[in-house]
Amino acid sequence: MMQVWWLAAPLRASLALAPALLHHGTCWHCTPRALSTCGLLLGKARRAAARKTPQQSGHLQQLVQADTHYVEKQKKEILRIFPQVKATLKNMFHNLSTNLNENYRCEEKTSAMGRISHQLVFQCTFTITWPRHLTFTGYGFNKKSAETSAALKAAEMLYRENYLTENGYPVTVSMEERHQRLQEWNLPPAITIPSHTLQEGRTLLQHYQEEVQPLMEHVRAAVSPPLPGVGLDEGDEEGPLGMLEDEDIGEGGTEFEKNPHNLLTGHRLSRQQEDAEYRSRFLYSLLQKRCPHPAAQSEEHPHLPMLRYRDDVLTALQDKQVLVISGDTGCGKSTQVPQMILDQWVQEGRGADCNILVTQPRRISAISLAKRVAGERGEAIGESVGYHVRLEFRPLRGSGGVMFCTTGMLLQGLHTNPQLAGVSHVIVDEVHERSVQTDILLILLRRLLQQRPSLRVVLMSASLSTHQLLQYFRADEAALITVPGTLYPLTRHYLPSALQVLGIKPQHHSLAALSEPDSYPSVNVDLVVDVLRAIDKSRPPGAVLCFLPGWQDISLVLTRLLKDARLQERLCILPLHSRLPTHDQEAIFEPPPPGQRKVVLATNLAETSLTVADVVYVVDTGFHKEHRYNSRTDLNVLGNHWISRANSQQRAGRAGRVQPGEVFHLYSSEVHQAMSDFPVPEIMRIPLEHVILQCKAHCGEESIRSFLAEGISVPSRRLVTTAIATLERLGMLIQDDDSDTEHLTALGRRVTHFSTPPHFSKALVLASVFRCVDPVLSISAVLTGGRGIFLSSIDLRTKTREVKVEADPTSDLLAMYSLQKEWRLYDNYADKLDFCNDKNLSYRYVKFSEGIKHLYGSHLREARLLNFEDVHSEFSSWNANRENGQLVLGVLAAGVARLLHYQRGSYTKGILNADSLAIKSEKGEHIDTTSDCVLHQPPQHPSALPPHLLCLHLSRDGVSRRTVARDLSLLQPLTVALFTGRQLVGHRSPHGSLCVSVDGLEKRSFQVDERTGQFLLELREAMDEVIEYLVETRGMYATPPLADTFCDDLVMFISKLVGSQGQKQRVRRLRGEEECF
Repeated sequence: MMQVWWLAAPLRASLALAPALLHHGTCWHCTPRALSTCGLLLGKARRAAARKTPQQSGHLQQLVQADTHYVEKQKKEILRIFPQVKATLKNMFHNLSTNLNENYRCEEKTSAMGRISHQLVFQCTFTITWPRHLTFTGYGFNKKSAETSAALKAAEMLYRENYLTENGYPVTVSMEERHQRLQEWNLPPAITIPSHTLQEGRTLLQHYQEEVQPLMEHVRAAVSPPLPGVGLDEGDEEGPLGMLEDEDIGEGGTEFEKNPHNLLTGHRLSRQQEDAEYRSRFLYSLLQKRCPHPAAQSEEHPHLPMLRYRDDVLTALQDKQVLVISGDTGCGKSTQVPQMILDQWVQEGRGADCNILVTQPRRISAISLAKRVAGERGEAIGESVGYHVRLEFRPLRGSGGVMFCTTGMLLQGLHTNPQLAGVSHVIVDEVHERSVQTDILLILLRRLLQQRPSLRVVLMSASLSTHQLLQYFRADEAALITVPGTLYPLTRHYLPSALQVLGIKPQHHSLAALSEPDSYPSVNVDLVVDVLRAIDKSRPPGAVLCFLPGWQDISLVLTRLLKDARLQERLCILPLHSRLPTHDQEAIFEPPPPGQRKVVLATNLAETSLTVADVVYVVDTGFHKEHRYNSRTDLNVLGNHWISRANSQQRAGRAGRVQPGEVFHLYSSEVHQAMSDFPVPEIMRIPLEHVILQCKAHCGEESIRSFLAEGISVPSRRLVTTAIATLERLGMLIQDDDSDTEHLTALGRRVTHFSTPPHFSKALVLASVFRCVDPVLSISAVLTGGRGIFLSSIDLRTKTREVKVEADPTSDLLAMYSLQKEWRLYDNYADKLDFCNDKNLSYRYVKFSEGIKHLYGSHLREARLLNFEDVHSEFSSWNANRENGQLVLGVLAAGVARLLHYQRGSYTKGILNADSLAIKSEKGEHIDTTSDCVLHQPPQHPSALPPHLLCLHLSRDGVSRRTVARDLSLLQPLTVALFTGRQLVGHRSPHGSLCVSVDGLEKRSFQVDERTGQFLLELREAMDEVIEYLVETRGMYATPPLADTFCDDLVMFISKLVGSQGQKQRVRRLRGEEECF
């Protein structure tokens, strides 16, 4: 049918003269307000123009005028919505033809129709084939005007009839149909259990309900497990570990309160066999040997400013319990203050009683300072200087001396020695960094000072407000000493003058983002490379320290420098990052080869504690990478953030140690003035779950909010509430509303001394229950060790993915464990190294992860969840289910509890696509994956994929604004049903089918028949009760053999049940029914 819009009077007369124009076809006609004409009318106009009759020329002029008026009017309507209307329509039809139907197209033809007063008139026909075949015509005195008019008429019709959205996308289906289709494509997966397995499980549950459950309830009512490390009263019956000797239980054993360890020697204080007087004489002899050679010492640290304040320090420590030393970077406080105190006590004949703990925020700082101080004293590590960091403990050979340790190790030591018995001094270095561990330690030390008047605390800071520290420890009980820093003058340059003094033309670089205080900071690699090149060319010899935000930036700058053949010959370039092994990090302290200038590319790791003595020039990019936790989204957001002025001062202080220094700040002085005074305390920007568990181990039944309120900085109420809610969900904490406090559960008491995050702590405990300890230990060590096991270059990520897919195409976690197992099969170093090279692994990282794994294993032993059977052996009973991948993933999921899901089908740019596959969060947010993830590329045949994915690392990139997942694993429906959430509930779906769901969540629902559904509800309830029973009693009390046997039987049944689901998926892939990867 033809549609006719009423025309203006002159055009109606024209149509009356030409009735033959109205015949079959689709034509659009309109008044001058909304004019459109049919193709036949255009033909008549063309012929009239050719004959050049005055009447037809007048009609053509009216058409042009009407279209011109129409376009002008639409500037306030359609053109306001679609400014590039022609491009919008072409893009829309390209989308339709590519993704929906290749016949859906638009065609445009433009030609000259004639002349009016010697001016050409153009006609454009715009034909579309969707939603039906239509043609629109426009006129104008140039091609663009005619094309705009025709496209505008097409867009108006599509928009008025709701075929075109304001975003320029087509409307191909209604909202109701779209919702229905997406629901059909994402129905809950079905869980089916073979009848014989179902019958076996029901028999087991019947035995539990009739005999075992009442017995377990009786046992649980009679016991209340103590805090790990607190011994049982004499005469109590112990569980499987009852025959172990005290010493076998190791640090954190059963007698720590009565018989604590010496935190410097590792021996029990009551069992210290050494004669204190002999030890004091030995230390005095060491001091006497060193004193006749002061020249050697002065060469090592010539005229350090701290040395001039020796008497002030010793006097202050005699009169006050707390000494605050505010020393600029490079003054020598970290190395000299501990020696001053020790030497004074040794000279007085009390060396064996002087036990000094010096905390450092990082392991490299503790190790390097210990070696430096031991070198200055002419001693080997262990004589009077030692260190204790994660995986490395170099104790003193006897009491009396200095122990450098990380802050975390001291907090661990407070579990076994809460009074710091045997410790005379605690020196907290780098207080200004305000790590969360430092803040907790300060709370504990302030409390301990009231109980131990003889204890002395020294707080050393380069930039923190001394007034804040003095007020925190009461000004009348604390002394303050201020020490100047660098030995030589510093010249600090800011943009743009920093470039001008180096002979670099500022106009050659874009400096806007580095000159405006509100801009988002990002590394200008070209600028950094040019500055380093100019320093080498124009400045006298001296090492350069360049601060960059992260490893990726270090790699980019390093690559660019090495591409320059001249710089490659002249520079000795050394990266410094926490992911590098210790001996590579220590290379920065060595002198460069002759004829080369040392250039250190470092993160903020080099801001404090680490002093590279020969640094003369500092290049400061002005920002760092920092994780900031968003409690609303439960995501860590990694982004670039401007440093504080205190950080800037720290960086500048790295220069000027051996000669006058220069600092090149690659940001303007306006940016510097806009920086905050001090960095944001870590306790204000990280998740607090682990912090709260650590605090509860020290504060007992005291409210965690009350404990944290004693800190220098108090975290927000939202952060604390979110963390408490998470610990409640993990089953580690119970909120007591009556007393406004919190209580640790049996699980919480077991894991308070674990160094793992609480999510992984729960997984480790469950691994001991389900006898898959080795894989969970190995995976946890890799994910929490901070290094991974793969080479981290961006260029190698594709190879990493290929290696992992070959090991296990369904799970990053199981792939990593498979590679670790294979690595352990090789006996000698050469074979292990060859394997690492073939598989893109870092030998050092794998070795480091093995050490972390053994540390986590010791946590389980100290919690009395394991005996001393070798849990790393494949023949260990604790690893009976280590090859059951779905069970391992279920144990990890029970702790981490963050699931993502595949969404089949999508509605993108107006097109409903049934073949698309996207990863979504449970809130519907789109999730991207890293390129080294085994699930980075969607499978070609996704129908056989289980919809749920376990995600152990989810963060938001502050630069790209993407939420990115790493370390993904596919979970079978039965694994999700049994191991995630708090409980399983039954209900009917909107389609009427019977479903079970985890915590009633729609995204964790599963279709079942009635018999299977009832069985799963009973099995999940029984499994949860058995886990609680084992956590409360294992290793603590003698338990009935009937209950022990049932627990083993249930664990083996669940292992077989979830393992069979994973086996079905593998069989389908092997048969090629649905090749998923």
